[in-house]
Formats: sequence, C-alpha cells, structure tokens
Amino acid sequence: MKKLAVLFLTSLLVCAMDFSCKAGQVLDRILNNMILDVSNGPVNYKQSKTVTSKKPLGQTFTTGSRTVEVSRIAIADAWWHPSWSEDESLVLTLWDSPAKTKQIASAEMPYKWRAWEGGVIMFTLNAPVQPSTQYYFELTVKGGDGEIVGIFLGGEYKGGQAYEGGEPVEKNIWFEVHSRPVFDRDAAYADRFSRWNLDYPGLERVKEAVLAKDWDRAVDELIKYYESRTDLINPADKPKKNPNYDTTADDLVLEMKYKDPAGTIVDLGPNWNHYREWPTRGGVGLTRTGLFKNFRSAYLNTGDEKYAKAFNEFMFHFLDDMPSPLRAGVIKPGDKRVKAAPEPGLAGGSMWAGLSIGARMNQIWWAYSGMHASPNFSRDIRAAWIFNMVDMAEVLALQKGGGNWESQMTTALYSLAERHPELAKSKEWFDQGVTEMLNNLWATSRADGSVQEPTFGYTTLIINRYKALLDTCRKLKIQLDAKYIKRVEKTIEYLMYNTEPDGLLPSRGDTFNFVSSKSQLEWGADYYGRQDFRFVATGGKQGSRPLSTSAFFPIGGWLVMRSDWSPDALYLNLHNGKDMGHGHADELSVVIDAYGSKLVVDPGCYIYGTKYHSELYKTRNHATVTVDDADTRVREMGPNRWVGMRTVDYFEGTNTGYEGLPDNILHTRRIVFVKPDYWIFEDTVAGHGEHEIAVRFPFYPGAVTLDSKSGACHTHNKKGNVLIKPCSNRGFKSELYDYGFPIGEAKLDQARILKYSKKCNLPISFDTLIFPYAGQNPPRVDITPVGEAAFRIQLLDKCVNDVVCLDTTKTSELNFKGRAAVLRLQHTKLARFAWIDGTKLEYGGKMLAMTDKPLSSLEVIYEPDVVRIIASQPEPSLQVASMKRKYCVVGFGKPFEVKGDVIQPYAF
Repeated sequence: MKKLAVLFLTSLLVCAMDFSCKAGQVLDRILNNMILDVSNGPVNYKQSKTVTSKKPLGQTFTTGSRTVEVSRIAIADAWWHPSWSEDESLVLTLWDSPAKTKQIASAEMPYKWRAWEGGVIMFTLNAPVQPSTQYYFELTVKGGDGEIVGIFLGGEYKGGQAYEGGEPVEKNIWFEVHSRPVFDRDAAYADRFSRWNLDYPGLERVKEAVLAKDWDRAVDELIKYYESRTDLINPADKPKKNPNYDTTADDLVLEMKYKDPAGTIVDLGPNWNHYREWPTRGGVGLTRTGLFKNFRSAYLNTGDEKYAKAFNEFMFHFLDDMPSPLRAGVIKPGDKRVKAAPEPGLAGGSMWAGLSIGARMNQIWWAYSGMHASPNFSRDIRAAWIFNMVDMAEVLALQKGGGNWESQMTTALYSLAERHPELAKSKEWFDQGVTEMLNNLWATSRADGSVQEPTFGYTTLIINRYKALLDTCRKLKIQLDAKYIKRVEKTIEYLMYNTEPDGLLPSRGDTFNFVSSKSQLEWGADYYGRQDFRFVATGGKQGSRPLSTSAFFPIGGWLVMRSDWSPDALYLNLHNGKDMGHGHADELSVVIDAYGSKLVVDPGCYIYGTKYHSELYKTRNHATVTVDDADTRVREMGPNRWVGMRTVDYFEGTNTGYEGLPDNILHTRRIVFVKPDYWIFEDTVAGHGEHEIAVRFPFYPGAVTLDSKSGACHTHNKKGNVLIKPCSNRGFKSELYDYGFPIGEAKLDQARILKYSKKCNLPISFDTLIFPYAGQNPPRVDITPVGEAAFRIQLLDKCVNDVVCLDTTKTSELNFKGRAAVLRLQHTKLARFAWIDGTKLEYGGKMLAMTDKPLSSLEVIYEPDVVRIIASQPEPSLQVASMKRKYCVVGFGKPFEVKGDVIQPYAF
C-alpha cells in the first residue's frame, strides 16, 4: 500500500511538470500541499557552524506516519558571509542513512541563487520516501575553496541525530522538512468546496457536482461561475498587438530574471523564487502584483502565447512552492490569532505576511482577467488560484497586525467578503473586517486629526482605508457611531493644513517623494460638505478658504506655519513627535516652501532594504540639529508649544535627546514667523561637555551659493528662493555638501545640504534667519544684534525695520520682559508689535505695553486711525500705548474712541 502511494505521488509530480497532463492531476498535486513534517524550532542566528568539503554537516530525521514524499529540506545560512565564493555551491543530499548506502535525491544551491529571505534556503528534492522512516541529509560544498561559513543552529530534535564529518555531535543545525502525505482526493476536494456556500445563487451546478463527488465537474463549474462574473473578469481583456510595446523587461521575466528599479538584473532561479533576497527587493512589489504585471502586460500587448505558457508554469510554482501556512500545519487549527509577519520558511515569510496576502487576494482577478483568454492558462491553475484566494482569506482572518498594516489587512478582509458573498465565511469575515477596521481607525488616528505613523505616504494610505470604510457602510446602510465619522473628518482636516502650496504633502519619513492630498480632500468635500477641503483640493479654484492659515497638532507633534493660501505662500512644516512606524529621526526638523518652489526639504524615502534607505532615516539628513552626528530619540515626544497670531506665529519645542548621549543633552528649537516675510530660528542645545553641534538645511535639487565667510546661503530657482543667514557670529563653520534626493522610488538626484557646525562646550545657541523671496535676486537684509538675544532685521528693499527679541532684554533702546517679542517699524513708524509671555515692552524710551500678570500672547496693530489689541486673556492691568490713534478695537469687538496716550482695554 505504501509503495502504491509513492507511485501515485510520483505520477502527480511528473504531470505537474508536464502541463499537457490530464486535467486535474496538476491541481491534485497543488491541493496535496507540502506540510511541515519535521522542524527543530526557531533559527538561532547567534550560533553557526562551518561546512567544508572535507567536513560535511548532516542530520538524521524521521518522516511522519503519512509522509510519502520529502518535497524540500530547508536550512538557514548566512549567505552574505564572504566565505561563499562565486564558484561555490552548497549541496544538500538525501541518503537512506548516515552510512550513505543509497542516495535518494540531491539539490545544489549555486552562489547566484544563494540569497534567500531570512537566510532560510530551501532545497527542492521531490523525493519519494516511506512514512515513519529515518533518513539522513548532508550538506557539502562543491567548488571554490570548499568552505562555507554560517550554517545556523536550531533547537533540540529527538527524532534524529546531528553529524559533523560523519561523526555524531550534540548541536543540531536548524532545519525543516517539508513533506507531502498520502493524497485523499475525496477528502481534499470536499474540504476545499466546503469553503463555499453552495446554496448561493449561481452555484447550483457546482453543488450538484459536489454532492455527486464529481470533483472534476465541480471544478469546471466553479471556474465557469467566476469567469461569468464581469465584475471580476473583464471581457475586454483580450490580447491586441501593440507595435510600440517594449517587451524587454517581460522577456527577462521569462528567463526567471528581473530588472529592479536600480537597474540590477536579479536571477530569480530556481523557478521564479519569490523568497529571493537582494538590496532593492523592497522596490519590486514581489509580494503583491510583482511579476504578475509583466505577464499580463506582455500577453495583452502582444498576444504571444509564450507569455501565457510561461505564466502558467510560473503560477504552478507560485502556488505549489508557497502553500498556506495554515494548510501546511505551521499555523495550528486551534490558533486564535497569529502575528502578521510570519517567520521565513514554510511559515511563509513576506509572501504570507498579512500586508502581502491582503493585497494579493484582492488583486487576483486583475491578473486572472488579463490571462483568461489564453488557452495556455490551464484549467488546473485557474482552479488552484481560486482556491488559493480563499486560503489567503482564512490566514488573513487569523493574523493580527497594527497601524497601517492592520488598516490594510482589515480592509482587504471585508472587501473580499463583500465582493464574494458566495463564500461560506463571507458574513463572518465582513463583520470581523469592519469591526477591526473601526478599532484600527480609533487606534491609529488622534483627536487632533494626526495619524500615528509620521509619514504622509502612509497617512494618505491609511486615510484611504478610512474613506473606504465609510463609503462601504453608507452604501450598505450600516449605521456608524458619529465619533468615527467625525474622526475621519479631522484626519482630512489634518491633511488640508499640511498640504503644501503646490497641492502636495511633504516627503516625510518613509514617503517616496511627495504625495498628493487631492483625492482625500475631494472626497472629504463631498462627504462632509466642507468647502475649505474643496478650496485646497482645487488650488483655490472652487470652495472657500480655510478659516486659518497656520495650524498646530499637539498630539502628533506637527506644526504648519503659512502666510496665506495662495500658490506663492510661505509654508513651513515641522515635526516633533513620536515615531510609531515608518517615521525617521527627524525631531524638530522643518520643510519650507515659498513662491511656488520647494526650498528646504525632507528627503523622504528610498528603496526599502537599501543602505541609502537607512541613511535617509538619520537625523543628519534632516533640517534640524545633531549632536556628535547622533540620531534623535523618537519613541517619546518632547514638549511643544505654539502661539498663533495675525502678524506673528511662535513655536517652541524640545526633543527627547539623542541616541547614545547623556539624557541631559537636549535640543530646543524656537521659531518666530514674522508674517508674511520670514522666520527666525533659535536652536539651543543644553547639556555639558564638549560636543560637535551641527545645524543642517537640506535643499531641493538645484543650484545653491554659499558665502563661507558670512555663512549666508541662497538658492537659484526660477521662481521662489530662500536666503539663510546666521543672525550673529558664534564661530560656526559653514559648508555645502552633496546628497542624493530621491526622485520616485529608485532614482537619486544630486542636491545640496547646508551645514553650520562647531565643536564646543555645552550649552550653546545658534540663531538663523530664513528669508524666502521671489525671483533671482536675494533681498537686501541687514541683521544687527541689539542684545544677547535680540536682533534688528532691516528689510532695506521695503523700508522695514524689525526687532526680534528671544528673551528678556534690557538695553538703552529696548526693554522687554518675557519670552519673545517682535516689533515692526515701517518708514521709522511703529506699525505693530507682539509678545509671548510678556509683562513689559519699551522701545526707544517709550512704554508700549505693560501688565501686572504675564500674558501668553499680546498683539497690537497700528492702522492709520485704529489700534487693534488682541490678548490671550482679558487682563485688567494691561496698558497699551495708543500712539495717537483715534479709535481702538479689542479682539473682534466694536471700535471705541481713544482718550489719552494709554489704553486699558480690559479695565472694567
């Protein structure tokens, strides 16, 4: 009986390799999927052994009671170790015993194929074996110097013995045996069809065949059902020759090769290995549509059946080599929830991660539809793919993620259930998906509208899932608690305020360049009737302006300062919040736009997994301050404060320190926006001891000029530019150096970073003028210190004389008590002033304002006949100089006549 089972399985294997076999035999093999027969626990990446041609590594193991084929054996190796040379192969041979009397199968892993995800290399053997029998596999080295270092260890295994050089040893290398059991065809097909509600309209013929156990007919009827659904299969998806279509990339895929975004040709052998690992793998999307798009596009644009034939073979390996970890026994039937990122090996690794299968199971029909017209897209592969869709849903329903992963996974689950009501668990999956997506919405969004992952690429991604949820519930007339609907509105509002003047969002964190907020804002305008959303979405062509220009999001640690809502507006974006995923070490960094140009930027993200992706994470690539080039701590959020007024915005924030440095070394950044013209930055680093301090400003690609003597630096764009200039000489060295600014996901454009640096004892402060301007000529700006923390800023082209004070200051000209103050003189006449936490302001010997108790904000504007006073609270002791104005307006009140030189706006 055992021999018959082995012969039957062997015939299935032969047919699986020959797609001209009778319908059903290829499908039978795929449905008789590999299972985890033997394993010795997790990989121990801290300990390893060396295999040599003279000292092979071996292991005996015992097959399971129903095992009739050893399909694969997996080991774990540090393939990146330089000991594995280009002319070497790692060979795994399966023997009957350590005596090696009979060789059963062998597989060779050459250098070019050595790189597997997580170091887990899987050797395909497809060897018929006997159940409950002990076998021996051995690793040897072929070619080269005969030595490969880094075969990782595993745990204890009682069903066999480890060997080195033919001698028993105690420590086992890590291994898995992936086997196939005796195939019970009736049980296998009955189990698969139990995943459908066969009473669902349209499945009558499927049910009839299932009840008769006519599995081949049941499969045929199931395929007919799905291919009759025009919501899944587009009848227009038929090949049409396109003479201009370039098949170069697609022809590489036929050769099991892929040209990645960096231009590197990657060999995906053996058999389009989806666990192949290389530095730019993250940019290929191998876990999602990946190579599907090449086959689909090539076939539809050429009609050449070679692409369909190759696709069919590709899909066999895709489905056969990567079975469901639930069906493979890695996930146990009783498991309630499992992690969304499985271990490499038969557990599925990245290919069965929740993010991957959530996307793939909803993309199946796009790829299927593109190939459906081909006679070489076999019936068995069509059916296996449909069954695989349900396998993915079953695993996804068990997986638990977080953040944007959870939002994508839960959306995928309820979306599949809505699209496929014919599935037995569709209602259960729909309810689970919607419930968990609501929980995710509440967990990942904040009351201020910000989203937990501080990167706008993922913010828009997750908000798209919120949108889909609300749309689905509205369509299906599902009543939602109003708090969820309001929370989504706040997230759209958050996007609105962060939107740059050109309609894009900053390339923060793991955002590839700049993403648009247009679709989210347009949706929000329609859903909520918000005309301010529409205004920003259309660039001011429709709707009405938002009520305010600047905005602060205290929970997320985001700040936006903006002069107005025109395309030429001055715009500053700052982040000083936690990184809860996909963020960078960017505490207190800024992004600046003005006059239609991107000026100071966050470089954003490069291809996942590359060294440059890791480099762009670092603080030194952001417009902030580093100490000894260390990265900022990102797991906690320091204090932030913002005060917004009509003529001045003020921000003050402190980070939580730097990795590897004493806790008392902290950076505080204060920003004063003197509207509508410029910003003053004060950067202070607290602590003690000698350290190197660096203040950096990465520019968008373009020409930049630096006067190294004065430290003044300006850009050379066609439209908007910026002048950056130290406010005083504190001995900082200035320099420009190159960096690569990512364009899209794979290209780097040369850009410059401005760096001011000094090795000094802490504490230290550095003040900077950031002055945007339109056109090619830098403005004539003169900066003169008028105290320890006060500067006169003369805008010579505008006859404007400003005084910016960043602390309590007393000189013959200026007497201020408070945190910060700004005075503006136009043509020598006082036009306005404002303070933060002030009690007294005198200028030129004249008292401008005073109060017994500090006011967190005070703004006074002198118009030709009116003085406007806006205070943070109605303080009765406040006195303000009238400067001979006839009328006074307090807050948004009515004008009243001024009597005398002093106004007491709140004296009742």
